[in-house]
Amino acid sequence: QSLFPNFVRLDEEFYREIIEHPVPVDLRAIQALKQSSLALDIYTWLNHRMSYLNQRVRIPWDSIEQHIGSEYADAREFRRWAKHALLK
Repeated sequence: QSLFPNFVRLDEEFYREIIEHPVPVDLRAIQALKQSSLALDIYTWLNHRMSYLNQRVRIPWDSIEQHIGSEYADAREFRRWAKHALLK
């Protein structure tokens, strides 16, 4: 048995939010990155962040690591793998 149900129920408020504030996603990018979950996570997170920014922003590595929710041994290892993923 699974600890979690096999479905997710999305309420009306969530539906309204995604309809009123869509985030553009390039399906070609998703296709190209599908072999790397870290690259997909970084792409979608940055894509979302950039959809509402109106000026340049410096994002610290530890902030990215917190948002991605990595399971790397330490911050240095995460940065190494994240830089590799960004090249994709």
